[in-house]
Amino acid sequence: MNQRRIDRLIPLAFSVLVEENGVAKKIFKTIGNEKKIVSAYKGYMSSIGPSIVQAGLIKTITAFSKESKNTNEDKSITCKLIKQLLLADGHYSSADRNTELNVILSHRIDNKPTTVRISEEDRILEAIAAYKLVFDTYAKYDEKKEKNEVEHG
Repeated sequence: MNQRRIDRLIPLAFSVLVEENGVAKKIFKTIGNEKKIVSAYKGYMSSIGPSIVQAGLIKTITAFSKESKNTNEDKSITCKLIKQLLLADGHYSSADRNTELNVILSHRIDNKPTTVRISEEDRILEAIAAYKLVFDTYAKYDEKKEKNEVEHG
């Protein structure tokens, strides 16, 4: 990972998160005038990096790409955010815009040298690091905690 690239990605991550038509609006809850990040999404972004290191890039991205239909929180949004940031940075082409991240990665690293896989992994880990830093600037919204405060407040 390269700290300079992470520093360059941070403002881009902010811009991806403020897009009104983007997938990012799903991860926020507005309480009064304050925009809070849903704690589950902060947790997903925190857990995807270690999962990549332990299980591997393709396995992790594939597991996080599955859309959840049972809960309000959807892990696939994590991959969509990463892809949007890498598109904004110019790492992926505009032709990749409508393609799932796991498909992009499969085409980019299948039958390629290990250095290509490591390079892709580094770009994704840098995007994750940038998002984690940006997420820390927002207050956290925990639905369970909010419900308890309303019931007992």
